[in-house]
This record gives sequence, structure tokens and C-alpha cells, in this order.
Amino acid sequence: MVLSLMAFGSANATIIYNDINDLTLGSGGTLEIDFDGGGAEFTFNDGSFMGAVQPGIMFNADAGFVMLGDFNSGGWDEIVGLTLNTTIDASSNFANNGTDGYISPDWATTQFVTGDSYIGATFKLGANTHFGWVLVNWDGNGTFVVKSYAYNDTPDAAISAGDTGESVNGLDDMDTALELSVYPNPFINSLSINTLISSTISIVDLAGKMVYSTTSFNELTHLNLSELKTGIYILSVSNRNNKSITKLVKK
Repeated sequence: MVLSLMAFGSANATIIYNDINDLTLGSGGTLEIDFDGGGAEFTFNDGSFMGAVQPGIMFNADAGFVMLGDFNSGGWDEIVGLTLNTTIDASSNFANNGTDGYISPDWATTQFVTGDSYIGATFKLGANTHFGWVLVNWDGNGTFVVKSYAYNDTPDAAISAGDTGESVNGLDDMDTALELSVYPNPFINSLSINTLISSTISIVDLAGKMVYSTTSFNELTHLNLSELKTGIYILSVSNRNNKSITKLVKK
């Protein structure tokens, strides 16, 4: 499968963003992550350990994911799910044994978050170190999905989890809002969004945690948000050219 690369950003840094169709890690299968189009830096693999489904990520000595740390003398590592806007840089915990990491292994003291989250990555392109993120979804019971990924093409420069380079502080760089209609707002259990074109839809709470995301290929999308708690949220609807951000209120 050939993935298209999209570059967004300022003169100081460019975010190379890979917007892909959701890829589910099949039984016994692999998914390769190629941040720059020059060959895979990471490979997600489906495996088991002591009878439990535990997705693994393989990488070389010049790469790694943000970890919770080593949990035994063997150096087995547990990958941590990051929330939206978490800074990924040289100060992040890239503890690893140089070859692999795991999602919710049996020895874990903290299970990988279910639903959408980000995993922070570091890798080298030539002699230069770069930082990036991968948006994934884990149901806690064997289904692992890779949704998108991005990296900062400026060596040693930080990146925020979820940053596609399209916006700064939630405002669209291109000064062009995506035309859409959201109703009702406030809502109780369901929400309708009319975007006119296919779009990526995400909802975050005020703490910056992503609580819902989907890709709509229809002009009119109906969302069942009955599981969300009462409160205020931020709705982001975007396509490759435009973005619109709206405050949501759930009664």
C-alpha cells in the first residue's frame, strides 16, 4: 500500500503528516510505519505472549517509542498511550532495549489506554534525530488500529501529539474555515454534522484528551455520543485543506 505524504507548517519547521485509511493489525500480520517515504522505521506485529494478544512494535537501535520503562531485568518494555498535545522531544522517556516494545503486556502495571491515543516516536534519518507520533486505537481485547502519523522534519525539534501542522493554538493557518452545520448544540445523546464533504471528526475534552474520533465519507454524519459525560468539549472537523473548530455542550 502506497501512503501519500502531506507537508504542513511554518518556515521554521514542517510537519510531515501521513493521513491514511485506518489499518487494522490482523492476526499474525504486520503493519509498517514509514514516516518519510524512504523505508519503514517501525513494524507493528501481531503476536501473543503467555496466551494473551499483545501487539508489539519492532525497531532498531536508532529508534524507539515513549515507554513507561523497563519492568524486569530482561528489559521488556511497555509502550504508553499519550493524550492530545503531549510534547514529544528529547526529554521524553524513550526507554527501550533497542529492538521492541509492547501494548498491554502481561507484566504491565498500567494497561495501555483503550480507545484513541498517541504513541510518541523517535528515529534517525541519516545522522539526524527526529520526533513524531502515531495515532492508534486499542480496544483492550485484541483489536489494534493505526489511524495516522506525523513527524517534525527539523532535526531534534519537538512535536506535539496530534500536531498535523495545519493549525496553531486551534486556529486554522489558512484562514479558511470548513463550512459545516452542527446540531443540536447543546445536545443530549446524539449530534448531527453536515460538512458537505468527507472529513475527519474528532472531539476532545477540556483537558485535551481525545474522547471520540471518526472519518466520515458522507455529507451528513450522525454521531452517538451517549457515553460522553455532561460537560463542554471541542469539536474539530477537518479535511486536507480546511478545518473548523466548534465548542460543544452536552447536557
